[in-house]
Amino acid sequence: MRIFNTRSTSGNKIAAVLSLLVLFLVVMGCTGTKPEKPSESVTEGLVKSSLADLTDGIDKGDFSNFRNHASADFQSQFTETSVKDAFSQLIDKKSQVVPILRSAGGQSAKFTAPPTIREENGNYLLDANGTFPTSPVPTQFTSQYVWRDNSWKMIKFTINL
Repeated sequence: MRIFNTRSTSGNKIAAVLSLLVLFLVVMGCTGTKPEKPSESVTEGLVKSSLADLTDGIDKGDFSNFRNHASADFQSQFTETSVKDAFSQLIDKKSQVVPILRSAGGQSAKFTAPPTIREENGNYLLDANGTFPTSPVPTQFTSQYVWRDNSWKMIKFTINL
């Protein structure tokens, strides 16, 4: 099957170049137009949602919601078992950890720097890092979201108590 005529014509060359360009954009993960930077309150909502899913996973030992709400990139890299293993120390101390993490939902995040959008390999990434002033210790978070299907999907989320 021929995709284009091998005879030298400008129309066929343009079609070939356009086909290669489309293929390149698909392979490189180009997501189209750069998304607008969300407000700090919207970004805080993303972080709180991820934190709530993580907290439920720690509490129940079931990280399916945390993983299902993450990006396809995250899901392809981490199984539910590997996520559970990564947070096993927190699961072991859940009676202490879960109340602290749940209290973050009622707190305002203090971002270490304003959340930023950057482009990497054709993907738009939202970085948001900061702290919730939880007690008896603050909850520090590092998060990253990727723009997929017109919404932000979690690709990285770490906490430190």
